[in-house]
Amino acid sequence: MNLKVDASDAVKIVLDNSSAREYISGYYSVPDWRVLRVTLVSGATYDLNGTELDGGEAVWKVEVLERTCACSSVSDLYVLEGYVSADTGELLDVSTRLVPEYKYEKATCSSTVCH
Repeated sequence: MNLKVDASDAVKIVLDNSSAREYISGYYSVPDWRVLRVTLVSGATYDLNGTELDGGEAVWKVEVLERTCACSSVSDLYVLEGYVSADTGELLDVSTRLVPEYKYEKATCSSTVCH
């Protein structure tokens, strides 16, 4: 696949967004509890609310997750999710939400203590 925008560019585009910066500064406080995940998605792309963003082009999905505590039990995650066109670099959407950790697979946890 010949992409004009790479994963690191997509991360920068999402993190440069004013809403994303505001959410991170307001809710994210412990980098060791944080996970950054970037996935190339092709086909229909949907945001956290289930709204279709793009029907076919390649899109970078950027997720920044941080646990709400370091406790050993399942916790909530602050989730920042952004979508960037891999062709144009356009920021398609930025969403934020507090989500129960069990909705994400174990690999996203920043510490093996929580599982």
